[in-house]
Amino acid sequence: MTMWGLMHVVSGDDGAAVHDHAELAATPAASTLLSHVTYQLFEGRWSKLPDFAALVPVTAGEVASGWLDLPVEGRRENFAVVLKAYLDVPADGSYVFALRSDDGARVRIDGADAVIHDGLHPASLRVGPPVALTAGRHAIEV
Repeated sequence: MTMWGLMHVVSGDDGAAVHDHAELAATPAASTLLSHVTYQLFEGRWSKLPDFAALVPVTAGEVASGWLDLPVEGRRENFAVVLKAYLDVPADGSYVFALRSDDGARVRIDGADAVIHDGLHPASLRVGPPVALTAGRHAIEV
């Protein structure tokens, strides 16, 4: 299972970083920050993240409500889900993306890697470096 989030980093009066955290996965905030959410479900065994563009999904669809309710029931191992959406960034600034995953996961913003947590591993958190984003719509893939 992969959970991910977005953290807006702003500078305080003393120059120290202040984090304004907004969860994006399976929360009501997701419906205001994310739009046009689609998913693809893949089955297979991988030790590293594959090139999903070269694979055929078992199923795919659109998440109409903004909630991430995906058809993974009964699957505990050997599957992957690719989520694609548009992230509506409220203000120019530096943003930090984080994800918690059990085995490989990655977050891409506008096609560039923002967080990579690849390989086989127990559930653990990975925080990426700050990413400069302008206000407006950006493509996100998890």
